[in-house]
Amino acid sequence: MRVHITPKGFSLIEVMVAVVLMGMMGTILMTALSSSIKAKDTVEEISGRYQVVRQAMSRMARELSMAYLSKQIHVIEPAFVTQFKGKNDSVFFSAFGNIVRQKDAKQSDQQVLGFYLAADKSGQQSLMRRHQANLNLDVEKGGRAQVLCPKVSKLSFAYYDDRYDKWDESWQADPLMMAASSKPEEKLNEKNEPEATPKPWRLPRYIKITMTVEMAEGVEMTWVNETEIPIQEPLDLP
Repeated sequence: MRVHITPKGFSLIEVMVAVVLMGMMGTILMTALSSSIKAKDTVEEISGRYQVVRQAMSRMARELSMAYLSKQIHVIEPAFVTQFKGKNDSVFFSAFGNIVRQKDAKQSDQQVLGFYLAADKSGQQSLMRRHQANLNLDVEKGGRAQVLCPKVSKLSFAYYDDRYDKWDESWQADPLMMAASSKPEEKLNEKNEPEATPKPWRLPRYIKITMTVEMAEGVEMTWVNETEIPIQEPLDLP
């Protein structure tokens, strides 16, 4: 009796079908893996941007709250002055809060700070923080600038005047400018007529910070924060 043994194995068509299926599964797996990695990188980038922006907004608010003015000034030959020069897109001011990090350094707890937009080393528009450890004669000059938050498309400040219950786009408090000019500030009286009053030398009660930043993949987000300046009137420091 003869026994016919059929050879075991796969036909060429079966092998080709298996290869095609494995290729398709590999493509799907690689696509899913690539998408997962891309999503992970995007989430990490957004999370990192959130942290950088929050820290920048918090730092600006904290340091603006330490702004102050001092009555101590030699008008004829001043060695330094305290000023506050706030515009719609920048602010420079004298403030407390300087930390002396070196022994016997000729510094105090007073400093000059500024926040504005400028191009960084890569050419991107960024939020800059300028700092000088000691007071000077012009808060808009001197100091060292560093990037506080990159990829910022817009920065604006508003200053609340509690005397008139309104927000202003600028706020200038400069004793040198006041001494050089005696031009009065104009306001309306009860008859809706302009009357002359001395321009006050003081700080705003609140400052509103609005900043628009690029988060990820060209998507922009606007952040808003407000901070209070506890002392608006100039101090009579010894």
